[in-house]
Amino acid sequence: MATDSLRAAVHAGRPLAGSWIIDGHAHLGAWYNFHIPDISLAGYVALMDRIGIQLSCVTGLPAIGPWTHRGNALVADAVRQYPERFVAYCTVNPHRPDEAREELEHWRMPLVKFHPSTHQYPMDGPGYEPALHFAAQHHCPVLIHVWQGDAPCEPERLGRIAERFPEVPFIAGHSGGTELGFRQCVELACQFPNIYLDPTGSTLFAGSVELLTSGPGPERVVLGTDMGFFDPSPQIGRVVFAHLPEQTRRLILGENMRRLLLTAALLPEPVRQRLTEEA
Repeated sequence: MATDSLRAAVHAGRPLAGSWIIDGHAHLGAWYNFHIPDISLAGYVALMDRIGIQLSCVTGLPAIGPWTHRGNALVADAVRQYPERFVAYCTVNPHRPDEAREELEHWRMPLVKFHPSTHQYPMDGPGYEPALHFAAQHHCPVLIHVWQGDAPCEPERLGRIAERFPEVPFIAGHSGGTELGFRQCVELACQFPNIYLDPTGSTLFAGSVELLTSGPGPERVVLGTDMGFFDPSPQIGRVVFAHLPEQTRRLILGENMRRLLLTAALLPEPVRQRLTEEA
């Protein structure tokens, strides 16, 4: 039997290697009701290195709260200090659409983030229109917190905007959160080719990663760890030990997000060059 190099690395306590490992759903900064032992960039990068994550796509935690500009500045600074390790999400506040336009144009980040739950605003509401048009213009992948049972974040809302903006890749953050939400998001991804799924979650049911690949196929599932909120190791482990072929797990761990990032017109050139090379 051929050796499974991903599982062998985990069992040996070595960083994952051999292909791209890209975290498509992560955070920087402090949060008011989570204990995060080390919020320094150096500590963050050290943890990435220990696991083997080459690139982390990050949102500033203050931005999914009330302080949008501060959160976006935080991730901009991370990209400045570690230009080949971080890719920035520009988070927008739908309650202030004029400010959202200013943030998007000021930072010109390659990725866009919506958090309808913390901002308590429906993801298909008009306050997100400036960001959606910006994303369409610049081919920005948009990560949205999607959670079944949370009214602003219901999966059906994602279907509405995916249909209206077919040129925008949408990543369903948490893929609906619950088992029912996962199934709803799988159905949406089968219907709309611009919807991608991520298995991010602190508690997931058995077979969750396998379920996400069962509908649209493994090419539209991307790794997310919620790093910053949580240690990324359990989420990496869920993918590494999923009952899927190793090549499928490698697609999820990085190759799918690599291809998605390369479609973003505003992706910084150092990252673009790195992503066109071997892992």
